[in-house]
Amino acid sequence: MCGILGIVTADGSPLRGKALGRAIGDLLRLSESRGMESSGIAVGDGHTVRVLRSQQAAALLVESSPYREIMGHVERAAGGLSIIGHSRMATNGTPADNHNNQPLFSDVLVGVHNGIITNDQDLWRRHGTPGRTALVDSEALFWSLEKLQAEHGSIPLAAASLYSDLEGMASIAVLFPGADQLLLATNNGSLYVCHDEELRAVVFASESIFLRRLLSGGTFTRHAPVRQLKAGDGCVVQGGTARAEYFRLETTGPGGLPAGRAPRAARPVAIVDCSSYPSVAPGTHEVGGARRGPERRILDVEYEPERGLRRCTRCILPETMPFIAFDADGVCSFCRSHRPVTVKGTDALEALVRPHRGNGDRPDCLVAISGGRDSSYTLHYVTKVLGMHQVAFTYDWGMMTDEGRRNVSRMCAGTGTEHILVSADIPRKRAYIRANVLAWLRHPHLGTVPLFMAGDKQFYRISYVLRRQFGVKLMFYGEHALEKTSFKVGYAGARLTRLGTMAYSIPTPDRLRMLLFYGREYLLNTAYLNHSLWDTLDAFVSFYVLPHDYLKLYDYVRWDEPTVVGTLRREYHWESSRDSGSSWRIDDGTASFYNYIYFTVGGFSEHDTFLCNLVREGRMTRDQALEESVIWNKPRAESLLWYGDTIGVDMQHAVRTINRIPKLKGMSGAGARARAG
Repeated sequence: MCGILGIVTADGSPLRGKALGRAIGDLLRLSESRGMESSGIAVGDGHTVRVLRSQQAAALLVESSPYREIMGHVERAAGGLSIIGHSRMATNGTPADNHNNQPLFSDVLVGVHNGIITNDQDLWRRHGTPGRTALVDSEALFWSLEKLQAEHGSIPLAAASLYSDLEGMASIAVLFPGADQLLLATNNGSLYVCHDEELRAVVFASESIFLRRLLSGGTFTRHAPVRQLKAGDGCVVQGGTARAEYFRLETTGPGGLPAGRAPRAARPVAIVDCSSYPSVAPGTHEVGGARRGPERRILDVEYEPERGLRRCTRCILPETMPFIAFDADGVCSFCRSHRPVTVKGTDALEALVRPHRGNGDRPDCLVAISGGRDSSYTLHYVTKVLGMHQVAFTYDWGMMTDEGRRNVSRMCAGTGTEHILVSADIPRKRAYIRANVLAWLRHPHLGTVPLFMAGDKQFYRISYVLRRQFGVKLMFYGEHALEKTSFKVGYAGARLTRLGTMAYSIPTPDRLRMLLFYGREYLLNTAYLNHSLWDTLDAFVSFYVLPHDYLKLYDYVRWDEPTVVGTLRREYHWESSRDSGSSWRIDDGTASFYNYIYFTVGGFSEHDTFLCNLVREGRMTRDQALEESVIWNKPRAESLLWYGDTIGVDMQHAVRTINRIPKLKGMSGAGARARAG
């Protein structure tokens, strides 16, 4: 879930001095799109490896005095150099503690890692040492590799053994300075290498576009070949000569590789930490600007599963649903107008995707993945059933949960899928959310709750950018009609009239009505006129204006929860959230908060609308839906606390404010009595 990069130059390479320094700076800036929460670099000259880790984004790192000092060594170097870098999106371990930032190093190796290892505790027990200094999962990977290299006496054999043990996505670059070798390896294909013969240099990065932009800058040979390390590929680059020798991780055997037959005798090399940024104590968390420890806290949550609301006699929708009406038999208008969901079938799907197969080295399609059950199964189906050559992409806007990120790692590793991560400026995005949550708490209204989720809608626009970048026309999403949550726009006065469609399908008059509603709310509550305004406008355009011309798998394949979740858990060890009774929305860190608001004030949440669709489709009885509603709507205290800590909001205060909002009793129209008195 990060960007890794580097350059190895041979002795006598023409690539040196300021040109080499500029190339490294360009690679760091390009890789920043994969993570902005910390960054780092390591430079080895055969005698010393200088390591610099920063609690800042890469663009700030390259402007810092310690970085300029290290670049001075690069520009003055007379011989070959081995340089690796990292641009981090933080997963395990806060970036406020430099022990968690990369490159990680020991007396033997210096490494950077992209991905998440989901069995890092097992690796520690099997290979680790008692001297663990960080919370980041990458530490278990590198220390295991160090031990395996000592056992095998061969870097490729050690890498093959390591990858046979680990679970999760791992693309790595590891310097073994004593042997003057660089190891590159990946189990999902998110690693690209360019061997510039004229410059006698090897350059690598997490995405091909980074290398192609670098080559177009004039420093490198413009038409030097860019090669993907595919899932299960490894490479050892020899320092001094910049010779690259490739191998397959699963076929590596004793004496089977030139790089492994006669490893160079290790020589003493000093590894010096040049980091000048202060670190907090290992194991301390800093989130949302406030330090906290591992203590458990109690929230004063309310939970009233049945408060006497009138409900539809066919489904379980209550009278507080916007635009609801009941007939003489007590059946709601949503049940009366429901049209059964029909799928187009696998034959139609095969006919649609067939023309897109066979693009050579280019992917056939892109697959959006968030780590939730629907998108995870979509990646599984596209890979294992349709047999497509796909690339997965994720837009992380700061509210992806740890479960979601780990599931992305599992799925991409398990399917051997290259993963494109587009990371927002996460601290800034979280500041936007915080500003809007605090504004909402001043004057709560159910119609403005979607402002908390506006920041993720740019992934629709990003998908178009990636389609152009990869030159593909086919894009898969995991949306399906059973998850329609029309009440979110309904509280803002907009009505969904096209049945079985998503919120972006509201008619133009209702879009205008919704814009007028938000304009009025912004004037009534000027706290919404904050620095998030342009980001929210961009989200509106991305969601409501751009065409949604992607392929939705569940338009062709019937969505079936036991099949979906059972397959994911059985084949990929996919995980749900431990504080949720449902496997839905476990990838979305905002869901626990907004569902608590909707259920506490309105008496129902998006879980209920989903259950109602299952009842209408004949997949569940009304009594079963009522039972599931009780379980699924239980407040998720652990997730609520995470949300508050992450955006820097006092969740106890937020929950108490929500609890004081007058409860809705009925809806005669959109938004009726949806505001606190």
